[in-house]
Amino acid sequence: MPIILHTSRTIDGEIKVIGLKGNMQVNPTLVSRSGHDTVYVLTVVNQDKDLHMLYIDGLNLHTKILRPGESDTITIYPEKEGSYKYYDRLTVVKDNTGKETMKLLGEFRIVKVTGDGW
Repeated sequence: MPIILHTSRTIDGEIKVIGLKGNMQVNPTLVSRSGHDTVYVLTVVNQDKDLHMLYIDGLNLHTKILRPGESDTITIYPEKEGSYKYYDRLTVVKDNTGKETMKLLGEFRIVKVTGDGW
């Protein structure tokens, strides 16, 4: 099943990601099993008034720059286990030292699954 996220809706004055299909949380942790036969399809929809670009650090994957109302789909082939942060590349925030960084939105985990259940 594809995962669909509404990206970058402003809630209480802060940019957030809302899961629409597959994971209905705010800034959800996305989880996929690893394996050469595994494909993870992520569709991102911009329902904000500003431009946004979802970026998964460590996997170097990103959507195109999304205008309001536009969507893009990323196909991920999660072969190696790990934990990767995803950001809005176009929303800049300052950390406690004043350094500007991309807005952290959530985490994408690739896990090894063993057993006969899969």
